Amino acid sequence: MWLKKIVAFIKRDFLTWKSYRLLFILNISGVFIPIFIFYFISKLFNVVDSAHLKEYGGEYFPFVFIGLVVNGYLLTALRGFSSKIRREQLLGTLEAVVATPTTPFLLILGLISWDFLIKWVNILIYILVGIFLFNLNFNLTQFLLILLILTLGAVSLSGLGIISASFILYFKKGDPIGWLGATLAGFLSGVYFPVELFPPILQKISNFIPLTYILRALRLSLLKGYSFNLLKNEIIASVLFSLILLPISIVVFNLALKKSLKEGMQIY
Repeated sequence: MWLKKIVAFIKRDFLTWKSYRLLFILNISGVFIPIFIFYFISKLFNVVDSAHLKEYGGEYFPFVFIGLVVNGYLLTALRGFSSKIRREQLLGTLEAVVATPTTPFLLILGLISWDFLIKWVNILIYILVGIFLFNLNFNLTQFLLILLILTLGAVSLSGLGIISASFILYFKKGDPIGWLGATLAGFLSGVYFPVELFPPILQKISNFIPLTYILRALRLSLLKGYSFNLLKNEIIASVLFSLILLPISIVVFNLALKKSLKEGMQIY
């Protein structure tokens, strides 16, 4: 039954997406534009053989390319849940969905499933563009490892995203948790620059951001061909973040849902 419900959510969102296919193009361009900007910046300043980039192959553009693509994918985990909850509130469909025999976990999983499917398609497009347009030399021999890292990244950051959705569900207002999480993750996790460039205090803060370990593992796997054994520290850290954040977020979301049902699910 749970699988049928997930498929129903995906089918509904697919039909919505089909009606607004321009959104897919805008979504793609939202990452491609920064990629081209950083491509020309890397050419302008000829950022190669930096001591901070040596671990990742020495070139800046492949480094930042992976950061931009992965950050765009994982923003779905950070901000997608709250945006979907808010959309359901504004459409007036949230109460109808909640009234069905659907658990809170299945509800949030169903709401976000289509978004992640689209992001997987995006990643495939970006990788092909990186290889054939920018001549990036990605090591794809560790495909299953790359898949594992991306999945762990989505799960660990979904914990923060679900907490953000809980805030929207109950307060029906802005999303400071998601905004702050996305801002900190984008800057301090090393999306644009190696973490080693930061002052020691910021480097310590980055150690508490799940995206830091995901980016490092993916870069070393794609650019240097690192195996599971060489990346086990990053993978263990991602697993720990997932085991801690996801259960907490489910509890928080369940509490927010119960309070909202008790007080009435007004839009405002």
